[in-house]
Parts: sequence; structure tokens; C-alpha cells
Amino acid sequence: MLVLPGANEDGGGTVGVFRGWVVALCAWSVALVSLVAFAPAGEALGPVPGFNYRCFPAGTGAVDPIVSPGRESSHVHEFFSSMPSPDTTTAQKLRELDHNCVFPSNPGLPTYEKDSYWMPQLTLRDGTTATPKGVGVYFRKTPGEDARSVQPPPTGLKYVVGSPDAAGPQRGVYWKCIGPDRRSPGYAMPDRDCAQGENIRLFLDMPSCSDGRADSRNHKAHMAYPVPGKGCPASHPRPVPFVTLDFGFEERTMRGARMVDHHGGTVAPHADFFNGTKYAVWERHLNECIRTGAGCGGAGTRGG
Repeated sequence: MLVLPGANEDGGGTVGVFRGWVVALCAWSVALVSLVAFAPAGEALGPVPGFNYRCFPAGTGAVDPIVSPGRESSHVHEFFSSMPSPDTTTAQKLRELDHNCVFPSNPGLPTYEKDSYWMPQLTLRDGTTATPKGVGVYFRKTPGEDARSVQPPPTGLKYVVGSPDAAGPQRGVYWKCIGPDRRSPGYAMPDRDCAQGENIRLFLDMPSCSDGRADSRNHKAHMAYPVPGKGCPASHPRPVPFVTLDFGFEERTMRGARMVDHHGGTVAPHADFFNGTKYAVWERHLNECIRTGAGCGGAGTRGG
């Protein structure tokens, strides 16, 4: 893995030059081998038809083009699929980047995805950092809604699930220890080590009801979770794919691990999603994998 040193802030407020920005580029041979080692957590994802990608690490840096556009973010993030800069604030700019997601069961088939996903960097108790070996991205129909009603997300959709300031359990955010024969109950933080043969996983379920906007002031209000048994609320009537992110770490010794900001303060688990995939690609995925009820899993579709 090649690491490029970052630049120091010039002190004059010039956008695009940042302190401590380190970019890690993917090693594709290692990434493709990790497809075999990564198995999704079936009980968390359920049997609902859909499709999924496997996205690889794309870079690391104090960057967050959703929450902190044009400037350094308050904590370091791990990026997957693509590595945006702080100035990557539009879907068009996001589409111009290199993307690395594949269909796990058919990695030679293009996904045509142009999204980006990121989460805070995790620091272990010995002071070293742990980078997930990848993220499984699972798209399913919105709970409570007819599969035929699911629509592509708004172009350029940005949202954040979880909050860095949370002091306790968060909706849609949970950790698990997962091995070949055992799947632990979820828990709020990595507060214990996993058993031998298990590894730590961070799951985030993203809201799947839209009010039609691509973003909002707090990067949350334009999206909502469906009402159990009823589907999308009247305030957010547009069902979009229900997305689960599954960040898989190689480590199991996670007791005492933390996500931290630049001052050493604790940052609660959260993740960001930025949609740059074209509308026509979404339509093809939805028609083939969700609206029909057939499901494509990790085999993929013809995409764009």
C-alpha cells in the first residue's frame, strides 16, 4: 500500500491545502483476494431481495466533503470506493474519481457505481490504527413498502447515519463479533475482544425514506427511517433503497478501541454516504434486483 504524505496548511486559509492529509491507495491484488475472506452477516441483512457491492479502502484523511466541505474535518476518516477531496462537493466531481467497488460473486462485471462511503478511523488500545479490509454495501427494498415503489435516491444524495457526538446507543449503529460458526449479539461499542477465529464488524443501517432533497442542514433531516409495519412517513414519502454498511476488520482484540478527534476526544461511530451513481444505473439495478422481487445478491446486474 502506497502512502502519500499530506501538505501543511498554508495559514492563509487557502482551500484545498490541508494539514495531515494522508491518502492511501488500494493495492488491487490484495483487495480482490479479500473478497473470499469476507462473508456477510446474514442475520443482520435478512432475506429481502436486493443487491450488494464489495468496496475496498480508497484512502485515509481528515476529510469530510459533506460535513466539512472545503476544509479539514475534526477527525480522520477511512474512505471506501473513492477518495474525495474536501472540494468534492457535487455528484459530477464524485463521478470523476476512481472507484473500486465490485460485485462479490462476479468481480469482473462492472458495477458502474460512483459513490463514496466513509467512517471515522479506529484507534486500538495500543495506539495503532485499524482499517477495515472493506465494506459490504447492501441495497434492499424499503421495509413496509411495495418493492415496485422503490425509487433511485436523489442525484448527489448526501447523508450521515449516527452522530459523532452521541453518548450512548444509536439507532441503526451496532458492532458484532462474527466468525465462521458464531454470530454475537450486537453491542454499542467495541468494549470487549472477540473470540479466537472471530473478527469485529461495524454495521450501520441507513434511513430509506426521502423527502426529495439531496441534503439538509444537519445532513439527516431530508431522510427518515420507515415506520414499522407502515412504510415511509408522510413527511418523507419517497422510498429509496434501504442501505446497510458492513465494515469488516481483521482485528479481534478490540477492547478499549476508540474513534478520536484531533484533540484526543472520543468520536461516536457514524458513517457518511455520498451518491454519485447515475440515475439510469440505479434504475437498472432496481428493475433487475429489487422491483421484481428476484434479487441479485452479489452476482450483479448489467448496470449502465
